[in-house]
Amino acid sequence: MRRLAKLWQRGKDFLGVEIPIMAGAMTWISDHRLVTTVCNHGAFGCMAGGNMPPEAFSQEIDKIKRLTDKPFAVNLITIAPNYQEHLRIAATKQVPFIIFAGSIPKGSEIKIAKDSGARVLAFASNESIAERMLASGVDALILEGSEAGGHIGHVSLIILLQQVLFTIQDKPVFVAGGIATGKLMAHLLLMGAAGIQMGTRFVMTEECQVHPKFKEAFIKAKARDAVATPAVGSELNVVAVRAIQPGFIISGDEIKFPAIER
Repeated sequence: MRRLAKLWQRGKDFLGVEIPIMAGAMTWISDHRLVTTVCNHGAFGCMAGGNMPPEAFSQEIDKIKRLTDKPFAVNLITIAPNYQEHLRIAATKQVPFIIFAGSIPKGSEIKIAKDSGARVLAFASNESIAERMLASGVDALILEGSEAGGHIGHVSLIILLQQVLFTIQDKPVFVAGGIATGKLMAHLLLMGAAGIQMGTRFVMTEECQVHPKFKEAFIKAKARDAVATPAVGSELNVVAVRAIQPGFIISGDEIKFPAIER
């Protein structure tokens, strides 16, 4: 335990928590209930902004502040239509941590976040983005491999560890992508990670409010069922997403889905 305490001390100090495990922001899942439950149990909750209506976004922040006095983050999707309004609200409400995701934030946007008093993190899915984000003044990185759920990059975590984690000494680096066990967390801390982020694993908790059938889909799925959309074909032209393959059929210009049990 003494060795573990030393390994994750940097992450604890940066986030201001007992356990530097981040519950990744998942749109319409990481709401005030999940965030505050995670925070009040000693870890670090991240609220998902997604493209939430600004009024609802503001209310979610207020609910979190009423239910916990622990540090938390708001995750802002830079390509969402409501992004600029989300950033303004988060800065005005002096959210303690702001995480930029989805694409590369402008330097002026990072400045708005930092001027509000927030500590700023940004995702990096490859080496060049990591370098650019650090040069833009972020306080820490979340290094996310292609093994992660949701929107992803194209470089695996095992490569990013060698290209980025092993080379950065002056800023905390948190890592994400396919992490689900304490044993792997310990190994990542030994490699120099300040802490880790998990998403899907938190979906499966009793405290997560998603529909039981949503959780059941994960329980039944095999590792090979989790695919990235580029593997489907050029017909599905979206930002890369890793999801459970639903068994859809591409026919000409149409994407047909089988009936899904509700």
